[in-house]
Amino acid sequence: MSDLFEAVRARDVAAVGRLIEQKADVNESRTGEQTPLHLAAELDAVDCIQLLLKHGANINAQDGQMLTPLLAACAGNCQNASKALMDAGASLTLADEGENTPLHWLVRRDAVELVKLALQKGAPIDALNALSETALLTGVKLGKRNVVELLLKEGATVQRDSIGSKAPTNKTACHFAMQYGAEGGDAADACAILAAILKKKPDVNAVDGEKRSALHYAVVNDDLLPAVKELISAGAAVGQPDWSGQTPIHWACFLGASQNVKALLDAKAAADAVDDHRRTALHRAAESNNEVCVSMLLDGAHVALDAVDVDGYSALHYAARAGALSCVKRLLEGGANRHLVSASGACAIDVTVDKNIHELLRDEHSGMKRQRMSSSTNLMLPDLGAKFYAACAAKDVKAVLALCTPEVAQKQRKVLEGLVASPPAIGQMHASARTSTIAVEHAGGLHLLGFTESGLLHSFRPFTES
Repeated sequence: MSDLFEAVRARDVAAVGRLIEQKADVNESRTGEQTPLHLAAELDAVDCIQLLLKHGANINAQDGQMLTPLLAACAGNCQNASKALMDAGASLTLADEGENTPLHWLVRRDAVELVKLALQKGAPIDALNALSETALLTGVKLGKRNVVELLLKEGATVQRDSIGSKAPTNKTACHFAMQYGAEGGDAADACAILAAILKKKPDVNAVDGEKRSALHYAVVNDDLLPAVKELISAGAAVGQPDWSGQTPIHWACFLGASQNVKALLDAKAAADAVDDHRRTALHRAAESNNEVCVSMLLDGAHVALDAVDVDGYSALHYAARAGALSCVKRLLEGGANRHLVSASGACAIDVTVDKNIHELLRDEHSGMKRQRMSSSTNLMLPDLGAKFYAACAAKDVKAVLALCTPEVAQKQRKVLEGLVASPPAIGQMHASARTSTIAVEHAGGLHLLGFTESGLLHSFRPFTES
């Protein structure tokens, strides 16, 4: 390290001055391409900064990480240096290797007064970094309430972050506020931030890359109840399905946020809505042992107690499998059918390893012949077949392959592509729940389809008329 760097590191202004008089290069760089001005900025050494600038130091020199002295000062929360460099005219548009501008860093450091100064000096308020975040979104994401309120006052956009983005998440400020509160941040700050954002009339039903609205994130934590109510009042759709078909009430029940469940039910959320696996909110509450939510659904929403998923499992199956004794008791009290048989032939008693639950599910008729219920797989197999042929009729090869196991998708791809190219006119379907197969009549012959417990096509055998 040169004498000039040593003098700056020691904050020895007199020594810095002597070295400059001796023709020391104020723009020399060391390992990492840092200049003496970078070092002075990192040390918050304002006197050294002013002296170096007076003698020609490059105020916008970028080091190996693309940091200017101002970026280094802002990132290091060196507020005196940051102010001195901004007052001296440092660029507010140059960004580091993460595409963060000085404003991004000042927001991260919750430096309210310096944010004001940066905006007064023309900092681009809506610049995106490599994470596709504006300074506002960064502040919301980190729960920086005071800075967020300032940025909103100064006109920061609250719309989605994908404009000009390289890798959009499609999250809006509303999403980030609720995600912050849902993932351990201060719930009161999250609610206050959302309230400030809602004054700007954003689209509360905008969905992110996983098709989730801000309400999906809000409902997982009862501490965010005020935000849940505000979102609903602002027009949030309580039945919005995400990428897997789960609505906010599915998530609230799974996470045991009973107060939010009540708010959703009061807003007429459909308690019997099913996701892509045909699970209801009752399934989700039962599998996570949330007895309060189970009771709310049974008492207040009057849900279908024995509704089954694509594998023929009811909420009682889910509770038994999860070892959720209190939920099993509550479901039985509500009249759940303990003899309901899944697609694989299992009753609730067959899927539990909990001795207490096993004993509870036994009764004096345990030896009776099991009867398959009309709500079980006998009715679901035709649905699976219909979904398969609908994808064929739509000539959507990707959709057809997505309904198959990887092995079938690979080995029988040409056959399936031929089916998509020339979809047959389908006649009657004959389902066998015992073997999970469907025999499908069509003009040219017969198709035999076999399905896994998860509803994927694991065999496809075409037969033609001789």
